[in-house]
Amino acid sequence: MKNHDDRDSLYYLFSGITLASFFGAIFLAGWLAGADWSAYSIEFSWSMLNTDTLKDIFTN
Repeated sequence: MKNHDDRDSLYYLFSGITLASFFGAIFLAGWLAGADWSAYSIEFSWSMLNTDTLKDIFTN
């Protein structure tokens, strides 16, 4: 049982490192190319959510 828990934690650790490396490389490439990725942000609001379509999906 202990060996299985160790494998799970290693899996999550390496998955997190892989994802951080992937997105870090994208951010670094953008920074080196002169693009400021942190300036691109989308402000979310409730008006962006299409509630009529969601109602149709869940009621049918």
